[in-house]
Amino acid sequence: MDEQTSVKKPLWKKWWFWGIVIVIIIALASGGEESTTPTNKTGDSNPTATAPVEPEPENVFKSGMYKVGSDIPAGEYVLIANRDAYFAITSDSSGSLDSILANDNFTSRSIVSVSDGQYLELKGCKAYPFAEAPAVDKSSGILESGMYKVGVDMPAGEYKVESVNAMGYIEVSGNSSHTLDAIAANDNFDGSKYISVNDGQYLKTSNVKVYLNN
Repeated sequence: MDEQTSVKKPLWKKWWFWGIVIVIIIALASGGEESTTPTNKTGDSNPTATAPVEPEPENVFKSGMYKVGSDIPAGEYVLIANRDAYFAITSDSSGSLDSILANDNFTSRSIVSVSDGQYLELKGCKAYPFAEAPAVDKSSGILESGMYKVGVDMPAGEYKVESVNAMGYIEVSGNSSHTLDAIAANDNFDGSKYISVNDGQYLKTSNVKVYLNN
C-alpha cells in the first residue's frame, strides 16, 4: 500500500459530525418542553361569565291545592299564568260545587285574597305574595287583559278601554275576593268606552286593552 495514502477517519471522529449531533439534541430538548401557557379548550379567546339567574322567592306557590294557614299563609296573592290558567277558592276539600267561594279562568294575571281555613287551588299559574310579585310592565302605555290593583299597578283616574277581537269584559271591584258582593261595576261591551277607577279598587279585564295615556 502506498505510504502517502491517507487513512480515512471514522465518522464519529469528525468535528462536523458532533456539531450536527449537538444541534439535534438542542432541538429535541426544546421541542419536548411542555407549554406553560394556558389554552382555552372552547376556542373562545375572550370568555365572558354567564349572568346568574335570580332564584324566585321561596314563598312562590306552583300549581296545586293549598290549605290556607297550613300550606300557605293567609293574605293577598298575585297569580301569574303560565298558559290558560284557573284558580278556585273553596271552603273545604270536598270538591263539591257548594264548596266553591270564588273561581276564575284567566290568561295573564289575577289577584286573590284568601283566609285561614280556606283552600286555594291553582292550575297553570304561580301565586306570589302581593308585595313580592313581578312588577306590571307599563312601558307600552297599554295594559293587556288581566287584573290590576289601582294605586299600585296603575294610577287612579279615567281610562279609555277597547275590546280586542271579541266582546270585551270589564269589572271594577272593591277587593280581591272575587265574590259578587265585591263588584262595584261591570260590563260586556264591543268597541271602546271609558271607565273610572279609584285607589284601592281593582280593575279586571278580559279581551280588553286599557290605554294608560289618554
